[in-house]
Amino acid sequence: MARSLPLDKHKLVTNLRSMHKEVVAVTGDGTNDAPALHEADIGLATGIARTEVVLWRNIAGQSIYQMVLLFVFNFARKQILGLNGSDATIILNTFIFNTFVGDTKV
Repeated sequence: MARSLPLDKHKLVTNLRSMHKEVVAVTGDGTNDAPALHEADIGLATGIARTEVVLWRNIAGQSIYQMVLLFVFNFARKQILGLNGSDATIILNTFIFNTFVGDTKV
């Protein structure tokens, strides 16, 4: 949607997210991309100032997600994963590592 109005880009992102329940990624290099970048699930800005804003937003979201998963798996591993025994900690650590680093492509 190059050279489109900022509201058109924002409207497209909003509609894709609400109508199709899909994750939406947006890239942009101009100030007219800022509303769409902000609304998107993943926003990649190429300008220095916007890159920092979008980057910190994505880092914060990812960090919260990881902390929630770590908390849940550390305190509910028996109920969720059925881990017991002497090797439970090693298995849990491997599972958590693969959750964040492993290849999720099928």
